[in-house]
Amino acid sequence: RIGDRLLPTRPLEIGTGFHPHAARAGLRGHIISVLDGVSQIGQFSVVAIDRGQADRVQVGDVFEIWQKGEALRDTIRPQFGEKLVGPEQKAGVLMAFLIYRRVSFALVMQAERFLHVMDSIRAP
Repeated sequence: RIGDRLLPTRPLEIGTGFHPHAARAGLRGHIISVLDGVSQIGQFSVVAIDRGQADRVQVGDVFEIWQKGEALRDTIRPQFGEKLVGPEQKAGVLMAFLIYRRVSFALVMQAERFLHVMDSIRAP
């Protein structure tokens, strides 16, 4: 379309092997997209995360995937029907394999439940 820009592609720099290792302590982020635009993410899906070279993410960095706690309705307290949120739950593990300045692509190596866009990630 008018206003679109074309940029030369860069050769993919994916090595022949990956050496998984824990991501830098304290590093957190989110899953922001999934390849093929499906709504649920499972084991061996490729996802995009909102961390990259600027955040010192490296090829092989492993992150834990966490999901928000389940919303529950309180049936005991006087404010019957009050919404409560359970604790976050670990939902899987992913490994970064293609790093750009602000985003990275990662492979979901383990999924204990269905994952979703905006699930949080953190260093193990």
